[in-house]
Amino acid sequence: MKKLLFILPFFFALTSSADEKSNIKIAVGTFPESVQYKIAEKFKKYVETSSKLTVELFYGQYFGNETSALMEVQKNSVQIAVISSGPCDNFDPDVIILDYPFLFDKYEDVDAKLYGPLGDIILKSLEKANLKGLAISEEGFRNLTNDIRPIHSVKDIDGLKIRVMESAFHKEILQCFNAEAIPLGWPIYKQLANHVVDGEDNPLPVIYNSRLYEVQKYLTLTHHMFSAILCIANLNWFNTLNATDQLIILSSMKKAADWGKTYNREMEKTMLKKLKKTDIIIDENPDIESFKEQVQNLKDSIFFSDPNLKKLLEDFFKKQ
Repeated sequence: MKKLLFILPFFFALTSSADEKSNIKIAVGTFPESVQYKIAEKFKKYVETSSKLTVELFYGQYFGNETSALMEVQKNSVQIAVISSGPCDNFDPDVIILDYPFLFDKYEDVDAKLYGPLGDIILKSLEKANLKGLAISEEGFRNLTNDIRPIHSVKDIDGLKIRVMESAFHKEILQCFNAEAIPLGWPIYKQLANHVVDGEDNPLPVIYNSRLYEVQKYLTLTHHMFSAILCIANLNWFNTLNATDQLIILSSMKKAADWGKTYNREMEKTMLKKLKKTDIIIDENPDIESFKEQVQNLKDSIFFSDPNLKKLLEDFFKKQ
């Protein structure tokens, strides 16, 4: 028999199965408008229509932030998380590659490199942190917003306080742009409104759905990083499942992640049109080369001191 779970405002759970062994708890670090949440919803639908397994969703700040959600997955308090790749480098250093600046020039590059053998290597590497990589999806290319001045070239960022994800690598990238990089968990609307930070970087659907145009005057389509979504399970839990359930979970998440990729690309076009109808001032053709010059030596930093990691980065940059 199913029972209703009551939780704090903004924290939400679907129904819970009486058989805990067949119930999968899944954490999403963002809210229902996000592609992460919609991927989790699709996964729930696919799993529950093809098996006796049930899926229970938790979203927003139920676990504090995405880093906390991953810690819960490691402890098996939650079996699966659908989250941005940024915080994952705190658990597996190899994931840092996915957030390397200007790793992809366009979506054709993403399709050729991320959704293939190179992406599979990243998913496999998560096992070092007792995590099972199920699938990769995407939030899209990240862009800069701020409330101080237009940003056309990298010199315009100098000294601005820019919120970054809770990732040492994200912080390093913005520092290369001479910003004062400030790691903060999500959401950040109040911090922007109260000028704790001057700006932030995110894909267009996140910027629009979070109404950041209300507290930011300028948007620059820098595309300086690609924001991947990782669908991750507790490795020990996954290995205790029978082969049939493992296959259902893997195939359902892959199908949901593929759906999310298509959905997000459509939303990116839609959100740009919607943002143009707001008061935010958009620079669609910034001086990208000035940004690239500032991070050209990042591959030689301490983040890529491991020869195998540097070799994998080089493989990502090879033309397909």
